Amino acid sequence: MANIIKNGVPWYDQHNDPVNAHAGCLIKVNNKFYLIGEYKTDKENHFIGFSKYSSPDLSNWTYEGLAFPLQKSGILGPNRIGERVKVMQVPHSKRLIMLIHADDTHYMDPYIGVAVSDDINCQGQFKNVGFRQKEM
Repeated sequence: MANIIKNGVPWYDQHNDPVNAHAGCLIKVNNKFYLIGEYKTDKENHFIGFSKYSSPDLSNWTYEGLAFPLQKSGILGPNRIGERVKVMQVPHSKRLIMLIHADDTHYMDPYIGVAVSDDINCQGQFKNVGFRQKEM
């Protein structure tokens, strides 16, 4: 067997670091898989960014940086939560849409966010389109 996808054990990237994409979503674009998820640390619960990894086979992962980093201020600024990221591609335009749940650290200020990118391979990140407050 060539590559085996193992469940329940850490996956590692090209630097032998654990893949850090909590609650990630998978999307396949142009014969390559992308995993985008919450970048987490053991010390912090607040938003740091959404990491992006790529793989040709779901076994070998390359860390490509943050698809959406911590913002200087605002809904996904310091001391906020960003989670449950989902990415999909619009079939006719190939544009990528990112859906985001954002909140304060007490989960009392919920928002739904949208960000876009024209190319999953670009060096820049998804661009914030806006947030709408969720009613509780």
